[in-house]
Amino acid sequence: MKKMKKLFAMLLALAMVLGMSMTAFAEVTRQDATGTETDKGTITIKGLGNDKATDQDKMTISAYPIVTAKYEGDNGVFSGYEEKYKGELGLEENEYLNLDQLAPGATLTVDEAYLNAVKSYIDSNSVIPARSEEISEKVTEYTFSNMAVGTYLILITGAEGNVYSPVVASVYYAAKTENPDGSGPTIGNEFVSGEVDLIGTNQWVKKSDNPTIDKKIEDSNGTDHSNSVNIGDDVPYVVSVKPIPYYGGDYPVFNITDTLDKGLTYNEDMAVTIYDGETAVKTFATTGEGKELDVAVVKDETTGKTTISLDFAPQYQYMLNEYQGMELRLTYSAKLNENATMNQVANVNNVKLEYTHDSKVNSDDVKDEEEDETYSYTFDIDAAVEGSVTNQIVTKIGEEITEEHGNALAGAVFGLYTDADCKTMYSNGQFTGEVESDADGQLKIWGLGASEKDGGTTYYLKEIKAPEGYSLNTNVYEIKIVPEYDTNYADRISKWTITVSTGGTVLGTNVFTVIYETDADGKITGAKVALNATGSEDNIVFDNGTVTNVQKDVVDEAEIANTKLSSLPSTGGIGTTIFTVAGCLIMIVAAGLFFASRRKSAAK
Repeated sequence: MKKMKKLFAMLLALAMVLGMSMTAFAEVTRQDATGTETDKGTITIKGLGNDKATDQDKMTISAYPIVTAKYEGDNGVFSGYEEKYKGELGLEENEYLNLDQLAPGATLTVDEAYLNAVKSYIDSNSVIPARSEEISEKVTEYTFSNMAVGTYLILITGAEGNVYSPVVASVYYAAKTENPDGSGPTIGNEFVSGEVDLIGTNQWVKKSDNPTIDKKIEDSNGTDHSNSVNIGDDVPYVVSVKPIPYYGGDYPVFNITDTLDKGLTYNEDMAVTIYDGETAVKTFATTGEGKELDVAVVKDETTGKTTISLDFAPQYQYMLNEYQGMELRLTYSAKLNENATMNQVANVNNVKLEYTHDSKVNSDDVKDEEEDETYSYTFDIDAAVEGSVTNQIVTKIGEEITEEHGNALAGAVFGLYTDADCKTMYSNGQFTGEVESDADGQLKIWGLGASEKDGGTTYYLKEIKAPEGYSLNTNVYEIKIVPEYDTNYADRISKWTITVSTGGTVLGTNVFTVIYETDADGKITGAKVALNATGSEDNIVFDNGTVTNVQKDVVDEAEIANTKLSSLPSTGGIGTTIFTVAGCLIMIVAAGLFFASRRKSAAK
């Protein structure tokens, strides 16, 4: 009888496919030696209801049999189980359940693909459920009584503001005692003897009553929510909203608003698609004569921010009921433009979902919001923009010293390259790749992307034109930028390091550490930046929007020197010069005699 008990336990594995918690309970309905087709059991569905709703809308709970019990003989005696849709789901033969071939102790496995195939078959063939109940009152659980022995797929539809997982539940036999002869029950089509209990199952079905929104940067070189790019680069986004709720009232609210900082330019490439798992089931047309969905784009001329709005319930006409429980996915991109903020100040893209918990009520009391953000960073060197904290990272110097600028040298032209051979000059649309040192010897470079995943990004700096009166510095200088992000602060930047080196020798390393300030709820209220700090509050160069004046005392400055042509070192005295000139004259005379001799020989 223990073997029979194992078989029946196998059927319970069906209920665990979607990861729902399950508690089995026993309800003994008969004490006969065998089961008969008159046996019935109960299935209880738990996790119903919505605490935020003012009223439970009419939802429908349906039970579709996928495994049924077999009864044979005049008395209709239980003889095993069979799969209801075997051969009808378009699956390979080995993908069906094969209940008749289960050996004692074998494990029955049913994957999600099988259940999806069953659900698809039910939908496409308008299969009538074995039991279907419409519930209008506010309940937390519901029990199907008088259910025939078997396994059922339970589907719940039409629930206001809630999404429920499809689950599997069973009414099944379990042997109570061993057979009198000491043998256990057989599994399959043969007769099962012995005293049996009838077991029903209890399922928890609630999946979610709150849709969530998640915004990610696709193929990010940092994290899902942060990256670093060059000015002029596109940043691709994916926004996921799930599960899609059902609304049956007169006042549905379901809209998405996406706001881009002034440093991001929307590329007008929005795609809106419904997914069931990873299968696209619907793509909304957003342009042309067949347009189904408006994508409203508004730019605020004062702030420079751009707002993208999508309303899925325009004039309270909800568009998504048939996609209940699925995922709404938006894909689009934005370009980092010339207004981009630098270094620790992120270019933010904020997305917000507004929805109602109860579409039968026109009130803000039943509305809620979910939001998510992404952060795109770009870097500069030598205070290229207002508010920068990277002053004096690289300084061009000469030999002359002035009271105002020290030995800083202006007028040296450098090229910034992406390769160590200095063949490919860097350009980002705003910075052309050439930079000339200013009166302070600074090389103002901006809009540089840096990849955290690649361990940083290296740029190569080489002098291509020296100031008048100075020799050209032929060294190649490597500038490496390494950003780091912190999951404790929603993947915002936590640190970036700029290292300048040449020929394997490090000339300067500067570490900028971001210190975030938060309130009691953990919300960020401010940020500071410490340069080359030994403690969290040491050497602050940026304090909640204000650049301080302490940087000159703490920066690790990399100096690139030039030498004046007039001061190039010479060797020897006037005698050396005379011998040099005389030697050159002797060589010229010798060359003339040689060519004259050849002409005479040719004339003979």
